[in-house]
Amino acid sequence: PFTNYLYGTLLHLKGNNTGAIHHLKQALRVVPDIMDGRGLKLLRNVICQRRANHQKK
Repeated sequence: PFTNYLYGTLLHLKGNNTGAIHHLKQALRVVPDIMDGRGLKLLRNVICQRRANHQKK
């Protein structure tokens, strides 16, 4: 699960929000409180950014 969290973070930093969402969800399925809740916060942030980017188009 931690590898999925790290990979999701990396994908987010590279701008691949779809991939980041997938890997963060995988990590949260196994460990819901991964990184003391920061995993869920990051997932919510990535989803919001993805929605904002889609609305601009």
